[in-house]
Amino acid sequence: MRATAVATKFLAPRLAQYLAAVQRLGQLARERFGKRVIELAVRWMLDQGITTALWGARHPDQTAAG
Repeated sequence: MRATAVATKFLAPRLAQYLAAVQRLGQLARERFGKRVIELAVRWMLDQGITTALWGARHPDQTAAG
């Protein structure tokens, strides 16, 4: 996939749609499971048989949540 094709996914109006979907997913995760999306994503990966799940923050302020 060309770099320009990837970048256009994150331009209006799609960007607003993606952000709204992520916000709804976060709300669902909190309401139904009392968890953050990252916690559910890691659990799902482990349930699929993946034995190692690695993730990290890109910015120091992202570590404050958890």
